[in-house]
Amino acid sequence: MNREARDKWTAALRSGKYEQGYDYLNSNDYYCCLGVLCEVAIESGLEIEVDASHPATRYDGSISILPDSVAQWAEIDRAGTIDYRNNLPKYNDTGTNFNDIADIIEKEF
Repeated sequence: MNREARDKWTAALRSGKYEQGYDYLNSNDYYCCLGVLCEVAIESGLEIEVDASHPATRYDGSISILPDSVAQWAEIDRAGTIDYRNNLPKYNDTGTNFNDIADIIEKEF
């Protein structure tokens, strides 16, 4: 993973700016850890399609899975130690808080 992207992501998770949510990248301003990464990518200049006209915001058409465009921006290796499509959302959706998820990301990425 790109170190700058990782550092921005973990800082955002710890910032208190994002309310933690479940099941969706962003639903009514409640974010999954991967939704926070989408927001970090946008704030960093990645141009992706964002559709917030529904309760669950769509990032490049996705409401629950990290879009490939964001994964590529962050240079996440799909064969890495942690499976960002399954493990991170599982941690998020079973109650692991953003601070602990940030620790996992720093350790694994």
